[in-house]
Amino acid sequence: MHSTDKPAVATDIVVLTSATVLLWIAVAFSAPLYFAPTQDDGQYLTQVLGLRYFGVVGIPYIDTIQRHFVVLPGYSYLSAYGLSFLNSLGWPLGASTYRVIPLFFVACIPLALLALARLAGLRDWLLRGLIFVAILSLTPFVLDHLALRPEPFGVLLTILAMFALVAGEQQARPARRLLLAGSGAFALGCAATLHPTFVV
Repeated sequence: MHSTDKPAVATDIVVLTSATVLLWIAVAFSAPLYFAPTQDDGQYLTQVLGLRYFGVVGIPYIDTIQRHFVVLPGYSYLSAYGLSFLNSLGWPLGASTYRVIPLFFVACIPLALLALARLAGLRDWLLRGLIFVAILSLTPFVLDHLALRPEPFGVLLTILAMFALVAGEQQARPARRLLLAGSGAFALGCAATLHPTFVV
């Protein structure tokens, strides 16, 4: 009886977790179709465009650039480099495409956490990932993660930092351990430049 129940339960968890993650990704990438821009979009996008086209973290104003120091600059740099990369591939920058990079990072959050849980050797790592996405969907994070804000970048970088540190501890060669530990520290440092939340 028990031998027939366990595979069924495991299969159900795989299906449910996969469906939940795919739904999360679908909601993220369809956001421009139903989620109206907010004031955060204007505040952060203007700085990204200022860095992209003027080389200065600031707000374009007529034919000049006004420096802006209200928010941390990490988000502007990451977004500007990302938009430059998309432009080099022929991706047009417009009202429906400027949120592609932030939404990509939003979509990667549950995938990164599942990878971290599996790497750490946690029992029932699929179930833990499912619970994580379910709880995350009930937090204030989902109220503004589809807008143009730095929090999704910081969350993903923090998860990737933990992934690198856990992977480093599993390496036998000191050089690889040092490289992965340095990569994790760098990712955590980048997260701290995005928003004061990650400094704390």
